[in-house]
Amino acid sequence: MIVEKSMAQPVTIPLSFVELIVRYEHPNVRAFNDRATILQAIFDALLPWSPKLDDVEPVTTGKISDQGLIFRLPLKQISIFFGPVFCRFTRETSIGARQRRLSKSSRQP
Repeated sequence: MIVEKSMAQPVTIPLSFVELIVRYEHPNVRAFNDRATILQAIFDALLPWSPKLDDVEPVTTGKISDQGLIFRLPLKQISIFFGPVFCRFTRETSIGARQRRLSKSSRQP
């Protein structure tokens, strides 16, 4: 009797990644002096998605044009960066999040 061992086959897991960068016509210089007001306005605008203060990260390193605030919405897998020169919207589907969704769907009847 001949027993054939099957070799492992590579698995491809599709990931989706979306990034949108919007550059302002003019720098928002007030962003440096009045971060609290800007933080509050953005936080209020994101209230429908239940943001948490711990999901806000100030970026204070690098060039002045790269500094700003990052808002993360983990349940939506979204991050939004607001800086004095541009804002960036990023949506990423990670392998871990994909696996959690798959395991939840396999448990449901």
